[in-house]
Amino acid sequence: MDEFSEDLPGPRIPAAVEAYFVEQRTWWRLLRGTGTVSMEQARAELRRWTSDEH
Repeated sequence: MDEFSEDLPGPRIPAAVEAYFVEQRTWWRLLRGTGTVSMEQARAELRRWTSDEH
């Protein structure tokens, strides 16, 4: 199963949320691409939001 497929069953992400995600991906790519943020710093920021520990 392709977890990233847009053809998966279930509710779709609202367009406004998808637009926000696109904005965020673009922003973080820019920061990593210019060296402002390292890949490890970006991972740490992501872990901050996705960690099971609160």
